[in-house]
Amino acid sequence: MEANYGGPVWHASVAFHENRPVPLFRLAPITILGLWDVAMKALDGVGDKALGSWTEEGTTAVHLRRRLAAPEWGDRPWGMDYRGTPAGDALLAENREWLPAGFRE
Repeated sequence: MEANYGGPVWHASVAFHENRPVPLFRLAPITILGLWDVAMKALDGVGDKALGSWTEEGTTAVHLRRRLAAPEWGDRPWGMDYRGTPAGDALLAENREWLPAGFRE
């Protein structure tokens, strides 16, 4: 089931790996809090929490989504899915400046 976030979102998924993802139920609560900390740091400085922020714990990862701020999206039509398209690649290149330094590559 795909959720409707009302527009484009930044998305950070963080998992604990030991040669493969470890199920969250096997992790200590402090470790799961650490995963959330990494996800929050990944989205620090991007998006607009006032427009929406969502958290979800999956089977092996935590997920944090935050709606893009209007300047990050620009004048593109809302609701377009640009993933895996040349337009999406160009959009990512344009917005690399918004990403934390470790995620710009």
